[in-house]
Amino acid sequence: MPIQTTWGNPEQTVILQEFQGKWNINDLHTAFDMAATLTEAVPRRIDFICDLRPSGLPSGNFLSALRRMERAPVVNTGITIAVGANHYIKALSDAFKTISPNLLKKFFFVDTMEEA
Repeated sequence: MPIQTTWGNPEQTVILQEFQGKWNINDLHTAFDMAATLTEAVPRRIDFICDLRPSGLPSGNFLSALRRMERAPVVNTGITIAVGANHYIKALSDAFKTISPNLLKKFFFVDTMEEA
């Protein structure tokens, strides 16, 4: 599976999503489902780290991902930090922020896992 979704720490306050190689919109939706299952299991704020460093360019209609995030926001989601995102992912984020300004206001980019 191109996107691994696991707890990022023993306290279960961070979900780590590791993007590896080529991935597409279906892989992203599966990762959303797995993250929702994990976050619904605990009654506290959950932050996300998305490690995109070993990732290739994604394929698919990413507007469907935007629509999904708008329709079904996870209530206890904190911040999301994208590590090592390429220019394409950053451009998609900018477009999403234009379309839905409030959706990604807690979404940040960093270059290294140490920064995350």
